[in-house]
Amino acid sequence: MAKELIFIDDIRLLQRNLKVVHRIAIKGVKLISLSDITFEWLKEEGIDSTSFHEYEYKGMHDRVMSTAQGFGMGWYKHTTAKGDFTIYNGISTGLLIERSMIYYFMDLLKTASIIKAIIEKEKPDTIYLFTGINEGMSPCVDTATIERIVRLLAQESTIESIEPKDRAKRDGSFLLSPKEITRELFSYINSFLNFIMAAIKGKPKKKIVFYEGFNHIKDLLNKIGSSKGDFDLIHLQRRFSPKIFPDIIKAQTRVEDLQRYRRYRARKKDFSVDIEQIRENLKGYFNFSGVDLLPIAWERIRYILEDYIPNIVVDDILSVENYLRQERPDIVVVENDSAYFERLVTAVSRKKGIRTVVIQHGMTIGGRGGLRDDLPSFDFYPLIADKFLAYGEYTKEWLKAKGADPDSIVVTGASRYDCYYKKGFGEDLNSLKNQVARGKEKLALFILSELASRQYIPTFHHNLFHVKQQVREIAKIAESMQDCFFIIRPHSKDRLVIDLISKETDKFPNSNLIVDRSMDLKALLEITDACIGAHSSALVEAMICGVPVITISHPDTEVDIASFNEYGLSIHANSFDDVRSILEKLLDKRKGLRVEVKEKIKHNISSINYNDDGNATNRIADYITNSL
Repeated sequence: MAKELIFIDDIRLLQRNLKVVHRIAIKGVKLISLSDITFEWLKEEGIDSTSFHEYEYKGMHDRVMSTAQGFGMGWYKHTTAKGDFTIYNGISTGLLIERSMIYYFMDLLKTASIIKAIIEKEKPDTIYLFTGINEGMSPCVDTATIERIVRLLAQESTIESIEPKDRAKRDGSFLLSPKEITRELFSYINSFLNFIMAAIKGKPKKKIVFYEGFNHIKDLLNKIGSSKGDFDLIHLQRRFSPKIFPDIIKAQTRVEDLQRYRRYRARKKDFSVDIEQIRENLKGYFNFSGVDLLPIAWERIRYILEDYIPNIVVDDILSVENYLRQERPDIVVVENDSAYFERLVTAVSRKKGIRTVVIQHGMTIGGRGGLRDDLPSFDFYPLIADKFLAYGEYTKEWLKAKGADPDSIVVTGASRYDCYYKKGFGEDLNSLKNQVARGKEKLALFILSELASRQYIPTFHHNLFHVKQQVREIAKIAESMQDCFFIIRPHSKDRLVIDLISKETDKFPNSNLIVDRSMDLKALLEITDACIGAHSSALVEAMICGVPVITISHPDTEVDIASFNEYGLSIHANSFDDVRSILEKLLDKRKGLRVEVKEKIKHNISSINYNDDGNATNRIADYITNSL
């Protein structure tokens, strides 16, 4: 037991207040890190802290996902009278922010469970809180919420706050930054070019609006733009992006900026609710493990109802309505209908009677495991748009099993995979492999599934710890297989997380192991002999290139959420001892396992990527244009 505790969580706050943290550590107060990134960073700085993982126990997080999904999708409809109390102008604003609220409740439940276990074990007399700032609609728990959790669960302890010397500074200047000036300049240039393009083309027959997601739809825009049909292609952006502007112009596509359609005014009158009645109705609703979490969650809900919806969401709805009223498109295409703004564009378009289509942008869950209610489904389901263009039957089966209307799902294949069917890089592959693998004959690629970008948000803590465990296991395998070169490829380009992972591999002085994200994945897969990973589109890209895949349990859930092996597309390993054994057999050309696995992939890949022919872009373009 520790008489004095301090909870450390926000990595950004710590980095700005390192001297304060050092003084706290010297006093002998027990530091407990509530996030993996914080624990690792403190360790690198020579400061001892205790990881929250030491307080976890089997079954602690079993009901978190299913409960969080229930809370996030139900709180705004939980009332005794009028049902959904977040309706504005015929649009459910609660539905628009469902995904961020599910993430919030998922993190809240995990954090509350952890803090409850810590308090019960340590029984501290005093708890110090190193508090940061309230992050508003951050998808995860902020330090102000952690303070409310502690005050609710540790009522027998004295609770004190340690004010940081240096909080995040908010720029009060009204001057535009160089980046914003560039954006404004290009936005005006774009408006002029749109005028010129309209004059040249004349009045088109059909207007197709693509909202954001340019990297995933670039080939599709080029395909439709080069067709003989009389189409007006528009790439709608939330804020104008000069970076992709030249590529969009090449695709014969106009760019529209939603900022131009905003109408700032007093909006409080547009959306109002009986806040006290809602709080009364929600009493007892957020019950988890015998604790009513309403006192913790209420500040977030009150902020949403009194500030976020009337001042931000309403403005966003009006800007999209203004744009659609002026442009009158025939069809609106998005890359998902689950994220906030994509769902908003889809919902407003449908309300106006405009046809909406989602082009699948990432891998869904699949197989028998995908139907568990403790796994995330909210990134793809429920479907809001009229049609969902799916990669393959793998996705369609899962969506149907979740309850989606099968008539709303059209299997087309993935446009993003088409480039993997085009062989050749203008250089000798043997020479490239010799260079990359440093003379080794065999090359194995390990695809990480870390959520690095969210690790900076306080308490999004459930990933990096398990990822590092997997990295250590791969390093051990590399150490025992010196005839093979290993590359660990992180999912994210986040420099801090890549550095932390690299330092983990540095503990193993292997000359046949590197952590690298710089090489083009397509070129890398052309020379890879085997691929290892959990749940990633990169694994499908490996299969398309004919690379045998070994799947492992996902570091978030510790289960196989992809279930590729159920479709004959991978070999699933239940442990890293299994990984090494399978890998040795796959890389041994004298044994038939490699040939067998490659044949299975060739036979079954069309279930993941329809028709396995590299023509998904053409099918999607034909579907969109023909539907007009």
